[in-house]
Amino acid sequence: QKHALWSNIIMDLLMGFILGAALLLNMETICSWIFALLHYMTDAVLRSGCVWLMGVPAGFKLNTELAELLGMISLNAIQIYSTLWFMVGGFLRHIIQGLAFSGILLGFTVPVSIFIDIIQLATLHVTMLQWLISLIYSRQIQTVTSLWRLFRTSNRATLPESFQRDRSPLLQTTGTWNP
Repeated sequence: QKHALWSNIIMDLLMGFILGAALLLNMETICSWIFALLHYMTDAVLRSGCVWLMGVPAGFKLNTELAELLGMISLNAIQIYSTLWFMVGGFLRHIIQGLAFSGILLGFTVPVSIFIDIIQLATLHVTMLQWLISLIYSRQIQTVTSLWRLFRTSNRATLPESFQRDRSPLLQTTGTWNP
């Protein structure tokens, strides 16, 4: 047991050193790859998918105006995200250097956990947007459900006695107006 613990620590430090050295040696390639990935994700995936969902047939949405409003909110959030990533791009080399030095000094698990935290921060806008849209959509479904329950007819709802006794004038009037 004691030797397994020390071998795990040594392997963690060795793999962290390898990861840190690889990050430091390939920093320019990693930066350009990250920028290309972010550009693809914002333009090709998020923006085009949002525009497509704004014009999709009625099977995917309840209200065209609401879908356009949510689409515009989503497009604005994507634009803000793109602008923030453009600003953070200047610090990307420093972030990669921090990950590399933490890998060299502290082992493999520290830069991996920091990288996971960075990914969660980078996708926080998508998580919040999904939460907001699902909240609005569920409220819309609840509203439609309550309106359905309010205005549906049931067999138990009968007309008052005064209407049940003398419905013939009502039927004659509706018969003359309908062809």
